[in-house]
Amino acid sequence: MATATVPVQTSSRVRLKYLLFGFIGLMIGYVLVHNESFLVHRGDPVWQHYHPFRWWLLPHGIAGACAILLGPLQFSDRLRQRFTKLHRVVGRIYITGALVIAPLGAYIQYFNERTVVLPRLT
Repeated sequence: MATATVPVQTSSRVRLKYLLFGFIGLMIGYVLVHNESFLVHRGDPVWQHYHPFRWWLLPHGIAGACAILLGPLQFSDRLRQRFTKLHRVVGRIYITGALVIAPLGAYIQYFNERTVVLPRLT
């Protein structure tokens, strides 16, 4: 008994998810240039604010970068079908990154509010 295979039709149109990923990339680039440019300028006075908890920002930033960069790979049909083991490893790294950035972000916010002296209203 012979088995017939059906050829998969590929569309020549740009898929919607590529447009979405491109838009997300543009948003990340915009934020890095306009709001986070102090990260590359060591002399920026904003660094004085981040100095007390700067070592907590390093794992937070690395885990966040992993989550942002590896997240779109989880939507790849080709990766999921052809490289199942890689897909699983990337998924585990993504989940680990998400589980690291959330509590570290909460702790950094707590640490920041703890060290800020608020003016008295009385």
